[in-house]
Amino acid sequence: MMRQAQQLYPERIGPYEALANYLLALQRLDEARQTIREARERKLDDFILHSALYGLAFLAADSSAAAQEQKWFADHPAVENFGLSLDSDSGAYAGRLSKARERTRQAVDSAIRADSKENGAVWWENAALREAAFGNYREAKQGAAEGLKLYPASQGVQVEAALAYAMAAQF
Repeated sequence: MMRQAQQLYPERIGPYEALANYLLALQRLDEARQTIREARERKLDDFILHSALYGLAFLAADSSAAAQEQKWFADHPAVENFGLSLDSDSGAYAGRLSKARERTRQAVDSAIRADSKENGAVWWENAALREAAFGNYREAKQGAAEGLKLYPASQGVQVEAALAYAMAAQF
């Protein structure tokens, strides 16, 4: 279906983004790279494609390519918070929790500067879930509370906070 959408609307980025992310989720990495390459050949580019490129770099353990994507995010203040959040998750995956926590704070601050408190709240909730998964229940509860305080009206934030609290309440 996404390939058909690309053929019908080759000037629109959405079908390329969706297909690249589907392929990434299916771990069809070469096809995901090719889809991104096709989008870029059409001069289509945005943070969602760069998020996928970061994911490809992460899966390939290519720190140089990941750093290149981080630079792209840093050069685009409106979406820098997405790159910082990705880097936070990568740091946690590698067991560097202090780096992950610092990157989460930076992602939240960047989101607030970009006038996107809801994104900042989501980054707090992601961190809360991560802390709960690591067994850091006090930090999980604190992160959940921070997200709710930052943007209490978001249903997504509320759901993630509830999950983090439920995970942390077990102990």
